[in-house]
Amino acid sequence: MKIVAMIPTYNERGNIIPLIREISALPIEVEVLVVDDDSGDGTWRLVQDFAASGDSGGRVHLLRRLDKRG
Repeated sequence: MKIVAMIPTYNERGNIIPLIREISALPIEVEVLVVDDDSGDGTWRLVQDFAASGDSGGRVHLLRRLDKRG
């Protein structure tokens, strides 16, 4: 069974990486899917860069929505 933590975001630049790190530190294997509503503060870009880094372990994914639909 695969566990996926889905995190909807909008302008969460200051919070998203610490949250991803906390989820990743859980004693279970979990994938993280961030669904961003095209944050003006660049939340999506921060997640994109983190997902591409070795720090993510390949378990962080981004879905960037270009329209704000809530």
